[in-house]
Amino acid sequence: MNHNSEKTRNRILLAAADIFTGRGYRATTIRQICGRANANVAAVNYHFESKAKLYVETCRFIFRDAGALNRSRQPVQVHNAEEWQRELREWIHSLLESITNPARTHIWECRMFSRERTDPSGVLPVLMKEFFLPIKERLEQLLQFGMPPDADGADLKIWSVHLLAQCTIYAQREPPWDELLFPPGLSREEWLQRATQQILDGILCRLSFRSKNT
Repeated sequence: MNHNSEKTRNRILLAAADIFTGRGYRATTIRQICGRANANVAAVNYHFESKAKLYVETCRFIFRDAGALNRSRQPVQVHNAEEWQRELREWIHSLLESITNPARTHIWECRMFSRERTDPSGVLPVLMKEFFLPIKERLEQLLQFGMPPDADGADLKIWSVHLLAQCTIYAQREPPWDELLFPPGLSREEWLQRATQQILDGILCRLSFRSKNT
């Protein structure tokens, strides 16, 4: 791919990200994207073949930074309560930081997540496999170290969904929801620290570290 062709492809992805997350898959047209990207329909067909494939690649483009959260592909290794709490804190803080990051790409992530949650498209299975499930799976690996001996798989999943909900509620951060979710007078970093600690405290009230060897 030559330099000009790559620039055109990137312009199309940027335009598609903004329009798809703003209008949704069904309400977006290729011509709208082309108009925003200053590209023609032939360029979209050349690079992406179809609207559906463009949507898939746009989602991958938007969620590419989620890789930092997707470390579930590497097994969780913790050996004591201190390491376990530190890993839990990092997981919570990283997800909250990503969800509330003011950068444009993170805003697109939240909008896309919200749209796919309420009006799933055909690409949702791709997003689940590549981005959402790995984040949940890492959390479940961490929670497994604190589950009581009589807990079963259903208990673990209930815990993971409960904790994910506590974090992903902040994806609804655009006005007027931001006024309900974020206390006035706190810096973003102070809010992150307090919210992370409160969620972690809620875990530690009910769960405690148990070595897999016990």
